[in-house]
Amino acid sequence: MPTGGTATYAGVYGSNGTTSNWEPPTSNIPDIKIVEPNMTFMSSGTANLTANFGGTAPTISGALTPEHWTWFQDGGWNRYTVSADVTQWADGSVTTNAGAPQHIRPGYFSDQVNISANITGNTFTGTATMAAGGTTSGANPVYGGFFGPTLNEATGVFTVKGTYVDPYGSGTTGIDDRVGYITHSGVFSTNCTGGTGCTP
Repeated sequence: MPTGGTATYAGVYGSNGTTSNWEPPTSNIPDIKIVEPNMTFMSSGTANLTANFGGTAPTISGALTPEHWTWFQDGGWNRYTVSADVTQWADGSVTTNAGAPQHIRPGYFSDQVNISANITGNTFTGTATMAAGGTTSGANPVYGGFFGPTLNEATGVFTVKGTYVDPYGSGTTGIDDRVGYITHSGVFSTNCTGGTGCTP
């Protein structure tokens, strides 16, 4: 393991999870399909990490950014793409969410998961937290390691539970029975993209 320098890593993540206790949305848009906010889902996207091998307490940190969400609703599998803000429904129809996205899909679809961990040898251990509107409760562990002859890869697993006090834009201002919960459990896999601490 290097005793100094930094390394950047880029790759992908995938997770399974659940949401619960979210307020069902309402919409004044005629004939619009609405994502059910309380569901079991699959999420995938990009993973970007930076390792700092210097000093007495080397660290690795970064973010997992959602790009796709897939879930079963109304008798079929549906898919939401974050960058396009578009939902592809099982019946073949497409909803473009521009204009009133809070009525059509949950806000947590675009929220990142932040990773922060301490490096020991060729492994790292730390925590995951929800970015943006969510707070985090519980242990939320991250475990991972570096692989390859020149630390070519950084791979790990994570679990994070987020709590939102304003689920689905309900206007709720405090903790009550409309608090929404989201839990991710998944893996991330990245490759070295540069720096002095690894070789692409």
